[in-house]
Amino acid sequence: MSKTPYIRHPMRIVSLVPSLTEFLFDLGLDEQIVGRTRFCIHPRGRVDRAAIVGGTKNPDHARIVALKPDLIIANREENRKEDIDALARLLPNAGADARTDAGSDAGADSGADAGADAGTSPDSNTGIKLAMGTEILVTDIQTIDQALQDMIRIGIRCGREAEARRWVSDIEECRPGRGAIPKSAGTSHQPDNTFQHGAARPSSISTVYLIWKDPWMTIGHDTYIHSVLEEWGFRNLFGGRTRYPAVTLEEIRRLRPECLLLSSEPYPFKESHRAMLAEQLAEQLPDTMVRLIDGEWTSWYGSRMKLGFESMAGFRREVEERRGNGGKPS
Repeated sequence: MSKTPYIRHPMRIVSLVPSLTEFLFDLGLDEQIVGRTRFCIHPRGRVDRAAIVGGTKNPDHARIVALKPDLIIANREENRKEDIDALARLLPNAGADARTDAGSDAGADSGADAGADAGTSPDSNTGIKLAMGTEILVTDIQTIDQALQDMIRIGIRCGREAEARRWVSDIEECRPGRGAIPKSAGTSHQPDNTFQHGAARPSSISTVYLIWKDPWMTIGHDTYIHSVLEEWGFRNLFGGRTRYPAVTLEEIRRLRPECLLLSSEPYPFKESHRAMLAEQLAEQLPDTMVRLIDGEWTSWYGSRMKLGFESMAGFRREVEERRGNGGKPS
């Protein structure tokens, strides 16, 4: 009879992922979170107790090492491979756990190798690599379901599985066709792998979603933002592309979107940008709705998904009303 391996829950956590920093606080880990990036702004007030260790793309390695973390939370997209590699070398007995392939942008491959060399022992039940020193947990989130899976995974790793599952359940209730449930209940050593949904998504609205200016940039199909838009019936007209491609206004004109969304992040689009674009497109696309949207609704996973999905429901209803009124406010 095989023994269940002992999982040492972390006592000192550094998070390099803003949305997951908020989730860690919402799991009740305030005392364990010792470091965060300057972009980790939620939850307001509570997050201030954790030391700032730089940005997501340029963390201060020495400051992180000085905090003596036993768990670092990273993300393949948010963080750079070279930083994860450097931390794996600098921290004692560092091991990385990731659900990424060997070409991971965030360095999960080399981190895992470093952990193996340091004597970490993979747990075949959970996929978590255990180390006597520091563990680097690298997430790779491109869909809503992957985000929910990693919430449970982090909850298990931090000894907050019940709290994580409550958050996942609450978020599922906010999805279109509420009541989506995991196919299997899962256990502490086997996170759920798939989710089922009981109702169809909303009808499709052809959409272009802009995240940057000079050059204009949008989102491809292999992004979390794409997954959220599709969930709420906003059909990404650049969904045939990957990552974050540069596009031109002429391409947008040719695609004739019903809705052009300008995100508040990473580029901080404002009303002046919306008005300028609406004017530039008015002659050829008089019926296209040009709207500002809060980027946290579509790009932040973790516990903020609940507020984001509730907000997306209202936003979708508003767009539908304007759609039926020729794109104008009712």
